[in-house]
Amino acid sequence: MRAIAGAVLALLFVAPAACGGAPAGGPTSAEAAEASCQAPPRRHPDSRSAAYRRHNEVQSDSLWLIERVRRRYADRLAAAYVAGADDPGGLRLVIRLTGTAPIPPMRLADRAEGVPVTIEYGAPHSLREVAAIRQRVHDRVVALLPTLQGVGYDEAAGTIHLDVYAPDEAARRAALARCEALRSLYRMPVRIEVTDAMMDLGAPR
Repeated sequence: MRAIAGAVLALLFVAPAACGGAPAGGPTSAEAAEASCQAPPRRHPDSRSAAYRRHNEVQSDSLWLIERVRRRYADRLAAAYVAGADDPGGLRLVIRLTGTAPIPPMRLADRAEGVPVTIEYGAPHSLREVAAIRQRVHDRVVALLPTLQGVGYDEAAGTIHLDVYAPDEAARRAALARCEALRSLYRMPVRIEVTDAMMDLGAPR
C-alpha cells in the first residue's frame, strides 16, 4: 500500500508539466506572443548575384503590367509584386485579388518574357480597404504606440508593418505587448519592427 501511495503522489507532482505546462527552459506564453509579432530581421540580398540581377530585370519590365492592373482592378487589387527565385513558387509576378470572379490571363514581355503571372483570388482586403483601415485606426495606434515611427503594408505577406522606436529592453517588451490590441484594431496580421535608432526626419533650416 505504501508503494502505491508513493506512486500516486509522484504522479500528482508530475501531472502539471504533462498536462501542457511550459517545459523547463521553454518560452512562456508571453514570450511566444512576442515572437509571433516581432518582425523577422531584414534580409539583405547579395547585389552581385545573378538571382538579384534577374529579379531586378523582371521587376523593371513588369511595372507596365502592374500599373495596368492597379488601374483596371483598383477595387479588387490586394497585391501585385514579383516573387523572388527563393520563393516556394519561384520567380513570378503575383497578382492577388479579392473575390472569386476570374480575370483574363496575363503575359509579360521584354526581359520578363516567359516569367509566369500567377493570379490569386479570395484575398480578405483590397489595397484600398487596407488604406482606409490604416487611416481609420491611426490615432488609436499612436495612442498604443507613442514612439511609432512608421506604418507600412507588406503586400506579399498581407500584414501591417509597424516601425517602433524602443531605446531599451523594457520599451521593446512594452511595444510587443500591444500586439494583440493592434491586431484587434486592424483586424489583420501585424508585425512590429523595434529599433533603438530614432528616425531623423530632418529639422527646418
